[in-house]
Amino acid sequence: MINLLPEETKKQLRAAHNNVTSLRYLTFSSIGAGFLAMACIVSFFFIQNTSSTGQTSSSSQSTTSLFNTAKNQLSKLNSDISTARKILDLQINYSDVITEIANALPTGMVLENLTIDNTTVGTPTTLQINARSADGQELLKANFQSSRSPLFSNFIITSTTPNPNTKSSYTTKFTCTVMIKRGVIQ
Repeated sequence: MINLLPEETKKQLRAAHNNVTSLRYLTFSSIGAGFLAMACIVSFFFIQNTSSTGQTSSSSQSTTSLFNTAKNQLSKLNSDISTARKILDLQINYSDVITEIANALPTGMVLENLTIDNTTVGTPTTLQINARSADGQELLKANFQSSRSPLFSNFIITSTTPNPNTKSSYTTKFTCTVMIKRGVIQ
């Protein structure tokens, strides 16, 4: 069913997936670089500490200030990582939504168009579904209201009309309203 999406939507989905992958790579690379930097700083302090046992107290004060600087940098890195984690927790995986909609459609029905973005999630969304016959209306309603897919709520078939495209084998058009739950797809 995903192959029926417009090319622009496919590009947007691919771009969203690439953005998520890039953000994860950036986060883990930053963590790794921070860990290596901290390991180098700690090693430096240990080497300086063992080689300067005969030096004066001014040298130990300098080491203490360097340690405090490294400690401040570490706390800043920890706060940056927690901020990145909060951002990752707010992302929405749109491909899961599309897959759930495709799974809920009975055989002989296709989605005419679909617009999903951050503003449509959590609000009533209109779906236009073309069907080969009006007989599948109850099955369509049952699939979207079933407990096997907790992603949807408030599914209502607002209209059933004959399809104006007489060349198509899909003779019936359903207009439906459904709410996609935000908490389930994050």
